[in-house]
Amino acid sequence: MKILIIGGTRFVGRPIVEAALARGHTVTLFHRGQTNAELFPQVEHIIGNRDGGLAPLAHRRWDAVIDTCGYVPRVVEQSARLLRDAVEHYTFISTISVYPDGSPPGMDEDAPLAVLKELEHACRVSGDKAGLRDCLRQQALTLLPHDEERALAECKEWERLCHELGDNRSLQDCLHLQSMLLLARGDNGAGLALLKRQESICRDLGDREALQASLRDQAFFMALHRDP
Repeated sequence: MKILIIGGTRFVGRPIVEAALARGHTVTLFHRGQTNAELFPQVEHIIGNRDGGLAPLAHRRWDAVIDTCGYVPRVVEQSARLLRDAVEHYTFISTISVYPDGSPPGMDEDAPLAVLKELEHACRVSGDKAGLRDCLRQQALTLLPHDEERALAECKEWERLCHELGDNRSLQDCLHLQSMLLLARGDNGAGLALLKRQESICRDLGDREALQASLRDQAFFMALHRDP
């Protein structure tokens, strides 16, 4: 097989190259030329930068790609898009960096993921409030169910941006999520108050489906905590 390996000169990439060569495959390496560039002189080395510097890979074909060094979705998306029609198979080896620092020993692939702050920062710098709103919403959902306090903090800023943007449709989703978080930790008064606010917004929007969900949740929690 003709195999393109992105990275390949350190960590897990190096033994992958060694194994591929031992099996008689034709290997091409794509890397920045900054770490162990002298390794594997018998193979083709293409020097470039996977973050915005993929041009040397254009108009080439391989049977497979093994991507060993993608640390954020944005850069992996660039190479996957460029090589989509140039390869039969794309293998991406993820990184432990997708999990928060300090994650406990013994965790498996279902452990909570770290929150990508890169997009949030870009939205803040550019003043893109709508983009930041969407980013905060996604971060809040990603944090559940393992970090409810951080999810609640993201929701509060999401709520503030909804008010600034006049986006009541997103606001009612935000209030509903906040109410569920508060009710789950036993803060029934604050949780029900948010459900009441959501109910009012749903009525103003004419969103019957969301209104029914809000009323159902209110009735459920009021019945659950009614004094005997």
